[in-house]
Order: sequence, then C-alpha cells, then structure tokens
Amino acid sequence: MYKVLVIEDEKNIRYSIQEILLFSGYEVELAENGLVGLQILKAKKFDLILCDVMMPEMDGFELLETLKKEETFNTPFIFLTAKAQYDDLRTGMNLGADDYIFKPFKSRDLITAIESRISKKDKLVGALIHKSQELEKTIELMVGHEFNTPMNGILSFSKMIRENAQKWDDKELVDFCDYLDKSSQRLHQTFNKVKLLLELQQVGTQVQPSTEKSFNTENIITRVSNDIAVRSNRKADIVLQKIDPLITAVDEELFTILLSEIIENAFKFSDAGDSVTVQAEKQADVYVMKITDTGKKITAQELSSYESFTQFNRNKYEQQGLGAGLAITKAIIGLYKGELIFSDNKPSGICVTIKLKL
Repeated sequence: MYKVLVIEDEKNIRYSIQEILLFSGYEVELAENGLVGLQILKAKKFDLILCDVMMPEMDGFELLETLKKEETFNTPFIFLTAKAQYDDLRTGMNLGADDYIFKPFKSRDLITAIESRISKKDKLVGALIHKSQELEKTIELMVGHEFNTPMNGILSFSKMIRENAQKWDDKELVDFCDYLDKSSQRLHQTFNKVKLLLELQQVGTQVQPSTEKSFNTENIITRVSNDIAVRSNRKADIVLQKIDPLITAVDEELFTILLSEIIENAFKFSDAGDSVTVQAEKQADVYVMKITDTGKKITAQELSSYESFTQFNRNKYEQQGLGAGLAITKAIIGLYKGELIFSDNKPSGICVTIKLKL
C-alpha cells in the first residue's frame, strides 16, 4: 500500500483529501503545516507528498526548499494551490516540484496526478534496480578466478622481491615493495568485500546456524577491538566496557566481519584522541552490542540513509575502498533477523547498536 503525506492547513480540505485517498486504497498521514510535515518526514518515509502552498509556520515552498537540501530526498512532491499565477508555478517548479493541482479539484484529477507520479518513480526505481543487478553480475565475474589468480601472483612475487632486497640492503627497493604490497592488499581486500556481499545477497533472507561451531563472543570482541585499535595506531582510544560472554552458533567468521566493519568505521570517522567504546550485553532474548565513537565526521542520519557502494563525505574526508563495508554489515545482520540502529552520541559522534536474536 502506497503512503501519502498530506500537508494542508485548512482542516476541511485536509480531511476531504484523506477520505478520497483512503477510499482509493492509499495509506494517509496528515499535517497541518509545513513545520509539522517536516518533523513527520524526518521520522517516516512516504511514496508521495501532497502539500498546500500558503500555510502558517512554514509554507509549501519553504518546506520543499528544506527537503531538497538533503541529497537523498527523491519523494514525488505535488503542490496544492488556489493560485494559478505564473510566478507561483515558476517558483515551485524551480524548487523541484513534480506537479501542481489547483483548488477546487475533482477527486479523479487528484488520484490521476498521484498515480502518474508514483508510477513514474516506480519505473525509475525499476530501471535502477535492473542496472544495479547488471553491475553486480559484472563485478561477480571480476572477482572470480580471473581476478584472484593474478592478484595472488602479485602478492607472492612482491614478498619474494622484498626478501631479496633486504638481503641486498636495498632500502629504496624495499620501500617500493612495501608500497606495492600495501596497494595489492588494499585491492585484494576491496574485491573480497564485494565478493562476500554478492554471496550474502544470494544466500537469501535467513540462514540456519549450525550448532556444531559455537564460539564465545567475548574473546572475539576483545581481540577484534584491540587489533583494530593497534592497526589504527590508536591503542589508547579503545575502551572496552562490559562485555557479556555468549556461546552462540552464529557463524564465527561472519560475526567477526560484522564486528570488524563497525569498529573500523568508528575509527575511520573519528580522529586520534577520540574514544571508541565497545560494549556487549545479553538482554532477554537478544544480544546487544554498542560501538560508540566521539568523532565529528558523520551523523546518524547520514549512516541511516546509506546505500551500497557509497562513501560518506568523500569531498571532505579521504577514504579507501568502495564503501561496501556497511552493506556487508547490513546483509549479515539481515541473515540472522537482527537489527542495526544508528543514533547520535552526545555531544559528538555516533552510536551503532547491533541486536542479534538469541
């Protein structure tokens, strides 16, 4: 069922539109002005927004202008107005409105306009999904045998050359080999992430854990946290709070990858001296892990709106990889019917909460 947000200050018109949309099979939520509508949109997603132009607190133009500042905003937006003046039309269209409906209007005209805009977006989303699937197939071929064989050869010969350069006491050649090795490892790790993501997507929506390979989460959480802190040259920044041990049959490798990606992100989006806190606790029928940083590079809203193969604030912060780590995290949590929650840490930083059902 498609969801429509109706923002209209006149009560009679607001409820009349609601009745029309409910009768036509839409799910409807109401707001009496742009400011209330904005608060609703921060908490919920809709398939279309139907908005009056002239309203108190925040008018329709101000609301659309505010929404368009968010790079991820792509919800169809239709204005309702009693004015047919050219200036109003030009202002709305310049802001990015999808359509105008003039009051008074017929029910059929309203429904036709809504159906047209939703259908247009559905077709666009369908085309993007098709292109994405084609890209995934292409990448899958890239990370197969034809990629791994030459990459393993590069890593092996790089190691061999370095060992001989050390014997010859050729520092410059050793430095070249170190750079080649780091670059190869980075490329290898990136494509391994892409390969894993594709494999996880092919598994389905849920896995059946094996009880034969149970492990203690406390040991892995402690080891992974300390390893990443050392690798980031920030051993003093890691803070291990209460870590409840849990013997679980969740796949150990996937659990390690899940934890590593989140903790690495915490270090990536914070600076030296910013603490990264890790805690894990058994609560009723769930195992709750919280990774909290005190950095200032990203917000919970940005993480929540993340899409695969997207990097955050690339224009501000240099990052490595394709940005597939969080997509892998979401896929792993999805396999075990878990939950991933992002929230802002006060006064700065992000708290990532992972809930796995026991």
